Amino acid sequence: MPEVSSKRRMLPAIVAATAIVALVVAAILVVEQALPAAPAPRGVEPTVSGSVGLKCAENDPIAQELASGSTWTMCWRVDPSRGLVLEDVNGQPT
Repeated sequence: MPEVSSKRRMLPAIVAATAIVALVVAAILVVEQALPAAPAPRGVEPTVSGSVGLKCAENDPIAQELASGSTWTMCWRVDPSRGLVLEDVNGQPT
């Protein structure tokens, strides 16, 4: 029986590795296109005029005005056992 060369034995592994790399690159490109635009930098906090009266116990309130004109305001804190806790969540449609 003729012996199979080592190059010939490695060919399926090389083809499989190439296919996996191609699929990973394609998946990254698809996900990258599907993601929304990056949010504003952390130093720039959006403000909404209705959030001034909101008093939060631990942190500054979060206020966001959406493109449609609707506004959201809420208080937040991090609880050691429950994690992120949102309180006094208010939404006002346009």
